Amino acid sequence: MKLKVEDIFARLLEEIEEGRNIEDCLAEYPDHAEELRSLLHLAGAVKQMPGPVPRREAVQQAIRNVRQMVQADARAVRRFSWRAFLLHPVTVRTALAAVLVIILGWTTVGLSAASLPGEILYPVKRLSEQVQYFFTTSSEGKAEMHILFADRRTEEFIMTFEPGERIDQRLLESMLREAASAQQFVDELPAEFGEVLQRRIDVCNRQQLSVLEHARDRVCDCDREMIDAAINTCRARHGCMPDTGDADEPCCD
Repeated sequence: MKLKVEDIFARLLEEIEEGRNIEDCLAEYPDHAEELRSLLHLAGAVKQMPGPVPRREAVQQAIRNVRQMVQADARAVRRFSWRAFLLHPVTVRTALAAVLVIILGWTTVGLSAASLPGEILYPVKRLSEQVQYFFTTSSEGKAEMHILFADRRTEEFIMTFEPGERIDQRLLESMLREAASAQQFVDELPAEFGEVLQRRIDVCNRQQLSVLEHARDRVCDCDREMIDAAINTCRARHGCMPDTGDADEPCCD
């Protein structure tokens, strides 16, 4: 099966991290050598950039400006589509992602850090996470990133949950998926490296279970089956019960 440029790029990036020469890597893919060369040099430049220290006043002013823009023309926000970003060639997308990393560095964690699903800066928040993850190469680092993302999705679920309203299914699935991905990476680590991370995953699973059980009696009837399935998933991960579909079975905590 023919590899995509994105897949080749990810593979070569890992090899270069391990000390292999860029030109030696490119020699294996002559058809994509020129495009990959620019991507690899760009990735290296981004990783070596120091993190600039932003001025507090500038960050606060930027936040005020964004709020004014949103209030001035909400219709323009609805017309904006992040799908346009995904349709660009891989070179353009990588360059834009690199610029995004730089901008986020200038504004501490980024103006999008506290954004929630449905808000204008939330796609920026998720994209910045993808960039961070892309440049994380070790299994320990990837596990830590998934735990961090799982905690963020759980917090977002808490902040956006409204009794009697429909649940954000994509957010719920992402919350559970990040925890599962973290567990997969930890399972591949030697015990001495994975023990601390395993404790963090257990805390994350316990938190997700608590949040879902608290929300269960307040969701609309149309979402009851979905949240019951999510509760069963968390209980099974936490070792409380087999995944039998009985959401009323008490947890063994």
